[in-house]
Amino acid sequence: DLDEIKAELSGLEMYQAGDEWLHTALVERNRRLRELSEMSSGVAWFIVQAPSAEERRWWRNKLHPKEIILLDVPLDECIRRLENDDRRIDQVEKFCELARKWWREYTMEE
Repeated sequence: DLDEIKAELSGLEMYQAGDEWLHTALVERNRRLRELSEMSSGVAWFIVQAPSAEERRWWRNKLHPKEIILLDVPLDECIRRLENDDRRIDQVEKFCELARKWWREYTMEE
């Protein structure tokens, strides 16, 4: 989870690391994915925001997952949860806009 990696690297609480941590977190996430790909056994969950069917296909082709679970939580429920998440209290609108963007870009599998 990129948000968890940003928090870990920055030393800040969850969702408090700004966009200046994004590149560093992506590099670390990709390092961890490479490390996982070299393991001979084990199970891992990889959480990614991939609203389009094309993006999900790309990740599927890249990682060859055993299973994909798409959490297409309705926008109004996403916003309700965001508004009630104390960890994001000072950034609710930012995250609500990200949820709206996800739904604007969402495409179903063909």
